[in-house]
Amino acid sequence: FTDAMGRRLPLGAAVVVMTSSTAVGGLSDAGLLAACDLVVEAPPAETAGEDDVLRVLLTPLATRFARNGITVTFDAAFSAWVAARIPGGEQAALDWLDRELAPALVASMPEGATELVARVDGDRPVLAAPAATGGSAADPGKAAS
Repeated sequence: FTDAMGRRLPLGAAVVVMTSSTAVGGLSDAGLLAACDLVVEAPPAETAGEDDVLRVLLTPLATRFARNGITVTFDAAFSAWVAARIPGGEQAALDWLDRELAPALVASMPEGATELVARVDGDRPVLAAPAATGGSAADPGKAAS
């Protein structure tokens, strides 16, 4: 990858998030689109339900963690918590995920853990070991029971 100044940036182990104000079909570089591991065309609406939040935001987030060797599942209340806080608008949901939710989860990760459950602690999103949640982990990207 080359930045706007012409410097080469190695992104081998990075999770790269790209946003665009144009529709995916309007991207001029087909090679760039083909290199993407995940393409989300539309964020959930302001009134998205828990299933939509899980399908459109949380499952792709779990996939991003999985590419780095970390299995993340979601506590049953976590999807509802996210659905209640997600902002509306064209790009707002994905922006909120990348600017607020993902950094908070990463900051709370226990060192060296590879299997985690996303849950709410007070009013903060956190990643914790499955035993700390009192339940067993579900499939990645699924709500845990």
